[in-house]
Amino acid sequence: MRLQSLFLVFFALILLLLAGCGGECKIDSDCVKPHFAGKCINKECKFTPVPNEIGNGICEPGENKCNAPVDCGICQGSNGPYLKYQCINNKCVDAVPLDLIKPVYLSSDAKVSGISFKVISDFNQPFNIKKDLFDVKFSLMSLPGTIEDITLKQIELSGVTSDRRKISLYDDALNRPLHVELDVEKELILGLSSAEVFGELSNLVLTVYFDYYVVSSGKRTLKQGSFPVRFSGLNKFVWVLPEAEYSCPESCDDNNPGTEDVCSKETNFFCVHTPISGVCGNYICESNENKCSCEFDCGSCAGAAGNYMVYACVGNECLAQLRPGFSQEKNKIFDDRDLSYFHLQNNFEFNDPFNVKQDSVVLTFSLYDKNVDVSQVKITDIRLFEGSSEIAHTPAAITLSNVGDSASVEVSIPEISGIEAGKSLNLAVWYEYSRGDLTTKNDFRKPLGKMTLISPGS
Repeated sequence: MRLQSLFLVFFALILLLLAGCGGECKIDSDCVKPHFAGKCINKECKFTPVPNEIGNGICEPGENKCNAPVDCGICQGSNGPYLKYQCINNKCVDAVPLDLIKPVYLSSDAKVSGISFKVISDFNQPFNIKKDLFDVKFSLMSLPGTIEDITLKQIELSGVTSDRRKISLYDDALNRPLHVELDVEKELILGLSSAEVFGELSNLVLTVYFDYYVVSSGKRTLKQGSFPVRFSGLNKFVWVLPEAEYSCPESCDDNNPGTEDVCSKETNFFCVHTPISGVCGNYICESNENKCSCEFDCGSCAGAAGNYMVYACVGNECLAQLRPGFSQEKNKIFDDRDLSYFHLQNNFEFNDPFNVKQDSVVLTFSLYDKNVDVSQVKITDIRLFEGSSEIAHTPAAITLSNVGDSASVEVSIPEISGIEAGKSLNLAVWYEYSRGDLTTKNDFRKPLGKMTLISPGS
């Protein structure tokens, strides 16, 4: 019992001794803490942050919630119903979470003046005005044989706000040729000025303006048209306008040598493709280009050039040619002409369609009968008329003296305006005949009917 008491006293003395010798530290090296400098003061560790070290509890320049959450706090929270703060490119910015982004792919058909279009639109919902692109692709599905050279001139995208105001999201010239073999694709950079960070639009409409040519009887007439693309599969167009600023993508190359690809602060960090003058692919049909040398800029050398003609590349030029496999027909008109003192039986021949560059109207005059006092008959002048307008004139020097005499003359038709022209022609023949010492002059006329004049190579 006495031994136990002595042990307790001894143990207490040891504790008192240890207490008198204790403390948190004795020297500075006893004070260790990551990102802090420690000093032992009065046997207590005093710590001060090490400058410019992440983890020192101070959010210093160059640090943010993404690269130093211990010092600056965690990147979290919302900025409206569609934007959440998150780390993007090592910066805490408000952006649409990936699980909220839904790609929208809509297709629409339109038909104007017999021309069939298809428009495909591809965009995100919600749509980030500062980052996203509104992609559209235009396709020409079919067009009448009398229409050619479709050019998309301008496109507009608009919507209606909740207070029923119509606002424009995009309105700019396009000037791109569209044909069956080549679609037109365009990335629209939408513009919207608002103090709000999100909003909704109804009645989203893409209006497309275009030019085209109507070919009638070889003449080209410029026409304008337009059509709306209504996004029937889209109830609301939701947009967001984050506070964050975005940077340019790693590459802006559109794989088109005809454009200069630029991205900078001046382009709001969007890729912009600027045409390079004189280069095929710049969307401009320049003086040194045509449909055969640069289809991308000038359009396709194809399609009907009238009822009998089509366009084709010949020697690097887009020219009108007869349709493949088509052959001209020979029209023959018999003219029995009793002119009182003598009688002619004539044959008039011409090709249909009539190639003004190589064909001619062949007129053969035969003296079938004459009075005994008629010494000779002369054909002096040949003219072709459309209505009261003369379109061809050929002097003739045909003399028919005896029954059975026959002679021919060819009448050419000058160049026409355009590639193909339909005309109703009348033949006028001036003649004279001699009876004794008396010479009589007169003329007769014969309708040749409707002829189609063509000018291949135009």
